[in-house]
Amino acid sequence: MKTLRIKEILCVAVLLLFVLAMIGQKGRVSDASAADVGKAVSAAAGLAQLETRGGKAFQKEFGLDPQQFDGGYYAASDDVMEVRELLVVRLKDSAAATSLLEQLKQRVEQKIVLFEGYAAEQTALLKNYKLVQRGNFVLYTVCDAPSDAVRAFRAAL
Repeated sequence: MKTLRIKEILCVAVLLLFVLAMIGQKGRVSDASAADVGKAVSAAAGLAQLETRGGKAFQKEFGLDPQQFDGGYYAASDDVMEVRELLVVRLKDSAAATSLLEQLKQRVEQKIVLFEGYAAEQTALLKNYKLVQRGNFVLYTVCDAPSDAVRAFRAAL
């Protein structure tokens, strides 16, 4: 009976340590450049064919407040039927991530409405988008290999 109680306590302690470690990783601040992270993700996710756009383009496309970010990487196509895109933003303050994540979710929902019903491939890609925050970085991608993009994003930080 006593060994069972000790095992229960150990299991709870291990679980608590795991949760604390995960929380610590999410809030981790990285000093990597957004361009370097973006290039690594682009290569890993097969998005090298997309055109890299400057800061003004992603400010305009995503409605980002320049006061909130400390660098970014945006790659997309000029083709209106091409939904594949990649955005990596380095935030000045991790607290600004909440509003950015919400903006990006709304962007995807709006695009799904546009393509649903006549562009099945684009709709499927949009529904499989990835949006990840890790510390002071945010990744948004619509691509064929979103899991590869997330792995490369985490590794680059």
